Amino acid sequence: MKDMKKDEKIEACFREYFQGNGAPACDLTQAKRASEEEAHARKKRTGQRLKLASALACFALAASLCIVFLPSVFGGAESGNEGAAPPPADIGGQKTVYSLSETTSRASDYWEMKESYALQTEMLFPFEWADNASCAFTLYEYKGTSVLVRADLRYGGMRKFDASVYIDLTGGRFETEEFGELRAYEYGQIKTEYLNGEYVSSAYCMRGSTEYLITEVTSPQEDSAEYLVDLIQK
Repeated sequence: MKDMKKDEKIEACFREYFQGNGAPACDLTQAKRASEEEAHARKKRTGQRLKLASALACFALAASLCIVFLPSVFGGAESGNEGAAPPPADIGGQKTVYSLSETTSRASDYWEMKESYALQTEMLFPFEWADNASCAFTLYEYKGTSVLVRADLRYGGMRKFDASVYIDLTGGRFETEEFGELRAYEYGQIKTEYLNGEYVSSAYCMRGSTEYLITEVTSPQEDSAEYLVDLIQK
């Protein structure tokens, strides 16, 4: 009975968040979050000090190299720019299409998303905070550029579902060839079918210039995908 009341409280908080009332009214944060925040802050401060020391060392080295090589650089200026690199090509707004098989992927976490990609992923943070939910992030890179995040979600309250969401990080400059069928959906469109005793849904939605490709939502409830789409688009 105690667990049921706890689930009902968390469900109500999620409902508030989905309906546009901002962050959940109740505290869904684990007690460990405070200690993790402090440990992360200490680690970040240490990393910043190390980066500053490294940057100062690199600056000193660069300054010494300039003293050695600048005379030869200016002395050769009369011969022209034969060795100069060409300016970057103007792609004229063209999209770069890539395949997931061409990317490298690695596990990411809440901290990296919060610091680097909060604008695209912050609406999913409640799944990280809630006692009966989880969110695992995977970051994809294509030729050195971070292009995509996959969020694997699980919610185990009174409304239960698992979902995978692919989130574009490039503002539409890069596009995955695997999701052509999903991109043919209208914005916010959801397709659902009943398979093996559960509802399986897919959806396509946008938030600003960010594209969200919901490849699979599995749930005993037919409208679980609507909750997720509403959360992303609010």
